[in-house]
Amino acid sequence: MRYAGLALLLPLLAACPPLPQARQATFHPSDAALTVTRIVHGSFVLEMHGTRLLVDPWFNSTWVMRQREALGLTPASLPKLSAVLLTGDDVTRFDPSALKDLATTTPRAIVPPAMRERVVALGFHDVTGLAWWERTDVDGVTITAVPTSAPQENGYVLVSPDSRLYFAGDTKPFADMVDVQTAFPHLDVAILPIGGRRRLGRAQQMTPEQASDAAALLKAARVVPSGFGATSGSPLLSFPNDAVADFRKAMEQKGLAGSLLILEPGESWHYAKP
Repeated sequence: MRYAGLALLLPLLAACPPLPQARQATFHPSDAALTVTRIVHGSFVLEMHGTRLLVDPWFNSTWVMRQREALGLTPASLPKLSAVLLTGDDVTRFDPSALKDLATTTPRAIVPPAMRERVVALGFHDVTGLAWWERTDVDGVTITAVPTSAPQENGYVLVSPDSRLYFAGDTKPFADMVDVQTAFPHLDVAILPIGGRRRLGRAQQMTPEQASDAAALLKAARVVPSGFGATSGSPLLSFPNDAVADFRKAMEQKGLAGSLLILEPGESWHYAKP
């Protein structure tokens, strides 16, 4: 039976394309009110007046989930960070190997409470477990954990004196998103997953069309899609053919094309308050 399982696995591994080679990019610090830099898939560096936060780092592919985009930044090219934020333990957002390395230079992490001990075990010395609607401060930025579709995962809203950003994480649509909009109107940026991943036909993540509904509700000045840079060797998982094109079309149909901001891996967007 062991060899039969191996025989089934080998063709799937052979069918996996090689990983795209990481870009040799350099992070350029900014003095803007807000800078959003996409690394890959759902991984971002967020910078608010020099406070740099790395969200959901994913640098190492697995057979189950593989990067189909080149990394926009490598661990060696990351800037000095104030903290690492994790939204949940999906394999594309919880990379133990990368986190263990990051813990040697960035002692602080902010995570859902259920993940706190796992992150401490990776070497982080200052780990804050935030339940929904709890908040903490990191170098002048207030970070509030907000609901998602999964009880043990977090979204986050980051607020500085000059900007507000909502990071939804790896969520499906959920009724409490209206509470996020009520608590944090006038968002400058909303980062929303559009990947539409399904397992055995069951949704695990917003579709592009559902993400456009969320964008219409949130009324953010800019909407950045995330969570569309992965593929899988597992026959149990499926994805839309072109999530970005579908999201662009859905945003256009809602009259929101002007707010859409699509970032390639390694690309940064800078916001200066008027």
